[in-house]
Amino acid sequence: NVTRTTETPNNTYRNGYVNGRNIERNYQVERDNENAANGLILGILLTSLVGLIAGAFWYFNQNDAAVETNTPVESPVPVNT
Repeated sequence: NVTRTTETPNNTYRNGYVNGRNIERNYQVERDNENAANGLILGILLTSLVGLIAGAFWYFNQNDAAVETNTPVESPVPVNT
């Protein structure tokens, strides 16, 4: 009991080919979107890591020695009259 269709074999092949191309295109678009999202997340993580390392390097290499500030002392100058 095989039901016959009125479609010609060429039409069936063409519809299958177009359907397969559409499925493959949708798969590639989804894959590209996922790769872009993963790349963005990876870029943000790597940039954050580099920023943290640079900040830690700067913070731990600061000079902790106390800076002596010499304030000038003004003394009155004798006036010769």
